Amino acid sequence: MISHLSFKDHLHEYESWFDRHAYVFESELAALRKVWPQEPGLMSLEIGAATGRFSKELKITEALDPDSSLLLIAESRGVHIMPGMAEELPYASNQFDVVFIGTSIHYFANPPKALKEAYRVLRNSGKLITAFIDKDSEIGKSYESRKDHSTFYATARFFAIDELENEIVNAGFVSLELSQTLFGSLDNIQQLQDSKSGYGEGSYIIIKAEKPGYDYPWHSQ
Repeated sequence: MISHLSFKDHLHEYESWFDRHAYVFESELAALRKVWPQEPGLMSLEIGAATGRFSKELKITEALDPDSSLLLIAESRGVHIMPGMAEELPYASNQFDVVFIGTSIHYFANPPKALKEAYRVLRNSGKLITAFIDKDSEIGKSYESRKDHSTFYATARFFAIDELENEIVNAGFVSLELSQTLFGSLDNIQQLQDSKSGYGEGSYIIIKAEKPGYDYPWHSQ
């Protein structure tokens, strides 16, 4: 993971974004809840949880982030926290039923390694849920065009959908399912939006994938 310095140094601006874009946040949550596994008692992990907003709302078991100052805010929200790096998760193998990686993936130093770590800590048949901004979408293009002048996006790496799909498959995951939300520009989202399956219209893309019920030989080490 790369440094969250810009988030820590501009914490008020980061937190207020969610208040100013409440329907954006609620639409993302609604889309995630639609694909979230519903079995009771599941062990879940958010990698790159920042201040824990998603972890709290999704009732995620454990929230991990490298920045202790952000985690303190997550903890104040009632989230169980763990400091650590996406590329070197401080967990035993086969520990979680669900791993969630949100838009923090845009800031990982080594996304392929982080995805392989997610694979490692998932139990067989466990689910990976990854949410990101499509580089080629309306919002993605807007973020890209403002990177040189942005507090938060200057160091972000945005992905095309097929690019991240390939990385997820290369990490060993199967049965990919895609869905989308955030239709239109951020400022024009003034009500809760319902998500759709597939991609090509929305800017916020969710990929749900599965660790096979057995380990491929090259992932069994």
